Amino acid sequence: MAVDAALVCWVLHILVGWPGPVAAAAAGAIVALPAALVVATSARLGSYAGRLLVHVLLLAGLTVVVSAIYLVIVLGLGQQPGDHADREILGLSMLAAAVAAVGYLSARERLMTSATRLVYGAREAPDEVLRTFGSRMTRAVAMDELLLQLAESLRKTMALTSAEVYTGSGEVLERVVSVPDAGRRTLMIGDRERPVVTQVGISGIAWASIWLPALLDGRQRAQLRVAPISHAGELLGLLVVESPADGHSFTEEDERVLTELARQAGLALYNVRLDAALQTTLNELRRQADELRRAAVLGK
Repeated sequence: MAVDAALVCWVLHILVGWPGPVAAAAAGAIVALPAALVVATSARLGSYAGRLLVHVLLLAGLTVVVSAIYLVIVLGLGQQPGDHADREILGLSMLAAAVAAVGYLSARERLMTSATRLVYGAREAPDEVLRTFGSRMTRAVAMDELLLQLAESLRKTMALTSAEVYTGSGEVLERVVSVPDAGRRTLMIGDRERPVVTQVGISGIAWASIWLPALLDGRQRAQLRVAPISHAGELLGLLVVESPADGHSFTEEDERVLTELARQAGLALYNVRLDAALQTTLNELRRQADELRRAAVLGK
């Protein structure tokens, strides 16, 4: 805050000639340092230090941007104001710009929500679920919880009737997540269907009626999209989403999001399998080491 206040004093002095003793005004900003120390040593206020620092850094970045724009436009493209009236107008315009910027920051989320509702109606932007799923993958969330959050986000974002995730290997895939909850279900995929399902990409109800007819129980009139969850050419699961027959049609953007989500889920499931295999190997090595140790003790 001290640096930010000193910057504001310097820019205002260059553009409008205020404050006069710029060095003294900038030095006065050092009062922010003892104030920060007081906050840091207070048990009650210290818990808010991180959140406060975020807002301070955001305000400092905004100040730098606004100051740079005014310096470039006024000094680079125009000329420094000469008389008092010009400086007063420029100062008021800078104040208006600062107030508008701060006001926009506070209203940004509300404006974004209103704009999204205007474009997508009751839905959210389709790529919102993609952003949130990617961030959750980096937080060491348990796989079951991660897949449940994925299905919940998909249903909310795309206004779906249901969202399901199947996982497994070999000929058996099991429905591990469904929103709303529909319980467990086993899906058999033969050797003939597996290569086709793995490589098909996003498919609809017509394709599913040929290659995965079991998915269509009670869904003959619904809009359906099936995305294979795979990695390195291996089928690890399915992402199945359903929309009402009279609801919105799936767009190219929806299908792009589903494709990317299936790819990320495939990578996550593959890493979980690698971790499990590594843990099994480590356990086996420990068991063998314990047996060798016991054999050495008995041999003595």
